[in-house]
Amino acid sequence: MKLDILRIRDALHHHGGWIAALLLLLLVAPIVFVYLFRDEAPPPPEIPLPQEAGLARQGMSEAAADAYRAAAAAFRQGDLDAARRHLEELAAIEPEQASFARTLIGLYAYEREEWQP
Repeated sequence: MKLDILRIRDALHHHGGWIAALLLLLLVAPIVFVYLFRDEAPPPPEIPLPQEAGLARQGMSEAAADAYRAAAAAFRQGDLDAARRHLEELAAIEPEQASFARTLIGLYAYEREEWQP
């Protein structure tokens, strides 16, 4: 037992500087790392999708919001003709929505592979 303690004491005497430097490095390195990288900008927040109730607040009439909802529901059910009908009716009654409604008709047709140039 006494021999082991003497070996440890001799090792510390001969290598004590290296051991102290290693311990100091292990203590200081995390602090330096945190200090150097603390100024990174946080990741950008995810942009929330507009809620259905918020469509009218974005300058869209309730009729237009209802037509888009109905067209989306019909498209999800696979009824492209009904979706097209809802969007064409919207384009006829609200001219300011016509270009967007026709664009959606084209996108829906393309998604269902019924688009013809």
